[in-house]
Amino acid sequence: MTHVLDQRPLPDGWIDVTPREARRLLAQLWREQPRQSILSTLNNLRVVARAGGSDDILCRADAVIPVFFVAHLTWGPPAERTDDNLYPVETVQDLIDTIGPLD
Repeated sequence: MTHVLDQRPLPDGWIDVTPREARRLLAQLWREQPRQSILSTLNNLRVVARAGGSDDILCRADAVIPVFFVAHLTWGPPAERTDDNLYPVETVQDLIDTIGPLD
């Protein structure tokens, strides 16, 4: 099933990622998650875009209706890991509202 966020263009400041970059960012996201993270329940999780001026990434997981969320990578040690860095988004406007404009 497709979702409005599967359509392009992305909001200003957001960049599509290459398959290699997507794998690298997803690996970092997994390193930052606690063992019992909600992410472990999602199917076919992948990074689809990143914010050009921050460490925010747009992730997509398959479900009856695809699930999108913005995650902020901390690049920090495990002590900083929390599910509080996940922000669900359903539309491009939600994405813009979640992170604000990128300057």
